[in-house]
Amino acid sequence: MEYIKLSFIILMMCMFTACSNEHSENTSTDTEYNGVNTSEYESDGIKYVVCQGKKLKITYPVIDYNYTDEELIGTYDIGILGAGKYPEDGDETYIVSAVIEWPSMYGDREISSISVNVYNSPFCIDNYNIDGIKYAKSTLDIFSAHKDNLSDDRQAIKLITFAEIPTTKDIWNDYMQSESEEVKRLGDNINNVVLKFQVKDNDGKETIDYYRMKPVYEYSIRKINIYKIKE
Repeated sequence: MEYIKLSFIILMMCMFTACSNEHSENTSTDTEYNGVNTSEYESDGIKYVVCQGKKLKITYPVIDYNYTDEELIGTYDIGILGAGKYPEDGDETYIVSAVIEWPSMYGDREISSISVNVYNSPFCIDNYNIDGIKYAKSTLDIFSAHKDNLSDDRQAIKLITFAEIPTTKDIWNDYMQSESEEVKRLGDNINNVVLKFQVKDNDGKETIDYYRMKPVYEYSIRKINIYKIKE
């Protein structure tokens, strides 16, 4: 299969912030999708979704953002499609991920700082400067932290999305699903994410921009379109 299996090198190129136990206003715990339970809570005026599976727990913020217009910024190759720790006989689920290298959007401006947030989908942000083996584990607990005070957007901003999916009985494919099934789960994540960029110029000007992504092809996430969206 065309799948890139670098289980101890690829998946976990990501600095994750541990999910705090000091959450407030836990509001629901009764949604289940393919064995993944979801709950919601609110903290400091921000709503969070917690997805809890057998191997993966990921917490990410959500916003209500209804857009009426969008501008296609460009089409980009996805960075890496990879697996976590290979499943073993008897495992009920395993974790897959996709790493997206975000392109520079503000290289023509004199930037003093950029802050990036991801919403509405199980993503986290990474600058790639970590030990790739650190998070190649059987289980993961991920909090979708944002990135603050980047000096420019030409730094290696990486977006990593995760999905936990059932194993199979197919020993010849390491008990994993077909690539098309993995791509479907990760493609859904890509379609749902909203990114917020707060950009400050050296002259004091500040802009806030929102973006979304969409795979170019239905059965592949090798290429994505990036759109700038407006209310």
